[in-house]
Amino acid sequence: MVAEAWEGYWRKVPNVKTVVIKEVPDAATRFAMLKTGQADFALALAGGPLRQAVLADSKLRLINSPAPGVASLVLSEQFNPKSPWSNLNVRQAASLAIDRETLVATVIPDAPIPGQIIPDPLLWVKKFKPDPFDVGQGKGAAG
Repeated sequence: MVAEAWEGYWRKVPNVKTVVIKEVPDAATRFAMLKTGQADFALALAGGPLRQAVLADSKLRLINSPAPGVASLVLSEQFNPKSPWSNLNVRQAASLAIDRETLVATVIPDAPIPGQIIPDPLLWVKKFKPDPFDVGQGKGAAG
């Protein structure tokens, strides 16, 4: 998509005259475009080795701007009496075995420390603290 500045904009004449937005599905290609000057910025380079490559390059700057949202795991099998997920103790043991802090740090580096399961904008919703990461306690809960 190509967007051109409109000289008659009511506030002031825009400094940027043309913006070209390209969809580049491959993150490594987006990174290469940054390195070669084919792009001025790229989205979704915050994970894994590309993150380290961006951080190692003094000409590049990594800016974290996570999209607001809620990640959840739905265990629809918990309503099937033949499923192990129907057992509350199994679900609690699985919850205790999730290292949420490492999971979030791996998937969304520089994200706020996990712990709240309801985003702040939903102020009217009752908030619950998630289970702590405790595999030992989880093994006891499953027994």
